Amino acid sequence: MVPATPTAKAKPALLDLALPIIVGVLVVAMVIACGFLIKKKADLSHQADVRGCFLAAAETSVNDIVNVSAANIDEKIGSILDGSTGAYRDQFEGASEQFASMAREVDATSEGSIVTSAVEDNTDTSGTVLVVAMSTVTNTNTPEPKVAYFRMRVTVDKVDGQCKTSNVEYVI
Repeated sequence: MVPATPTAKAKPALLDLALPIIVGVLVVAMVIACGFLIKKKADLSHQADVRGCFLAAAETSVNDIVNVSAANIDEKIGSILDGSTGAYRDQFEGASEQFASMAREVDATSEGSIVTSAVEDNTDTSGTVLVVAMSTVTNTNTPEPKVAYFRMRVTVDKVDGQCKTSNVEYVI
């Protein structure tokens, strides 16, 4: 008698079982990797938005400080107070009358600009920005323009969704 030849496999080959498992594992790994990359991109975008807010607030504050004249002193004081918070705002508000009076008395003019700025560090609610600014100052006591450079460390806090200056310190 002639032995019968099997027409169908009795046991599936190891490769036939392993291939779908390997493909499934790879698909799951790719989905996880894509999710991780999407979250990372969202985190980086959020961080860039936060840093941008801190940078803009610090630059606005410094611009208001270095671009002031007897003619626009009240407007600049208002802008500085609107963009500030906490003890810094309280101190500036307390000194604002004397600051305005002095500027008017000597007909002071300061025209300046931001040379460079960068966020030194930050969290979601507070940041420190380093700002270098220059200013050309004239007044009745010194009619020849004097150029001065300032290095400032500006602390910015997020208050009710707005970035506001909470401290300005001059760096030597």
